[in-house]
Amino acid sequence: MWNDIDSKLAALELLVSGELKRRETQRRAYEHLTQLGWTTPSSRKETICLRPECKTQLEYMLSKVWPEWASVLDELEHYALPVTPGGHKKLVDRRRAEAIPPTPLELSKRTASALTAPHSKSSLTDERALALEDVSILEDGLLRIRPPVGMRAVCAKHELAFDDLVAVFGEVGLPQRAFSRGMTLEGRLAGIMFVENLGAWRDMEHPQGWVLAHVPGWDTRGVAELLAMFPNTPTYHFGDLDPNGIRIFQHLHSRFPQVRWFVPEFWSEYLDDYSIAGAWPEDFDFPFTTPPFVQELAKQERWLEQERLAIDPRLAVTISNLEV
Repeated sequence: MWNDIDSKLAALELLVSGELKRRETQRRAYEHLTQLGWTTPSSRKETICLRPECKTQLEYMLSKVWPEWASVLDELEHYALPVTPGGHKKLVDRRRAEAIPPTPLELSKRTASALTAPHSKSSLTDERALALEDVSILEDGLLRIRPPVGMRAVCAKHELAFDDLVAVFGEVGLPQRAFSRGMTLEGRLAGIMFVENLGAWRDMEHPQGWVLAHVPGWDTRGVAELLAMFPNTPTYHFGDLDPNGIRIFQHLHSRFPQVRWFVPEFWSEYLDDYSIAGAWPEDFDFPFTTPPFVQELAKQERWLEQERLAIDPRLAVTISNLEV
């Protein structure tokens, strides 16, 4: 038990403040200290008080199980931090912050967490991020697009035409760091189509003049940068017709109101042969723009996946004829 830092802090808090409130993370230490006979119940619920004549025994025990307790207490008091698990975590964060080596001006959020928190998967709180001062923290998202002919990227004195990249790779990846370093996109666009599923995005015919952007699920990183560069370009979202697909559209539309819902009329022809059984919540909140066909799907408790529609020869023509 006394190898656990939270248990040691329980004893230290009791020594310093004269009382200890029961916490789940310190439950074993709380119960043990209660059984030693060094405490009395407090008038406050689930709180014990140190008997003054037992302070020496508690201090002796602490010195045995945690020889460095005095120096830790000095650090906590120096930073005006409480003698609690939360206070100690902040103290450890401060120690990490003071040990951070010189860093680049940009860091992945995972790297930033590894430097300022217990590990790379830890939450990067605002307080932890402050330790990195002027470093830009990035999610390092990647927006995969199928660009139209003639589109190019410009950054400082460099310019890159996408046509050659598309000829080799069939697509272009736009990393968040490129946007953060001032990269801009240039070209004449007929429209932007966000496509939810990877297979549909990669296999659908490419309408002339359109950007096809893969926006998987709730991952909308890169969308804001793209739309900011082409603010007046017609923009649509093409996704599955199921509860989650509609929620994803609502999420996109709430952040970017210019994004419209793409539900081609001929999709209703797929209802009988290609829809799958799937429940819809009784209280599902449909957007006010929900087409009657989608509402009919919900009534019949059916879903439609976009992959089968992706290779319909009418799809590219329908996109090309959208309102622009």
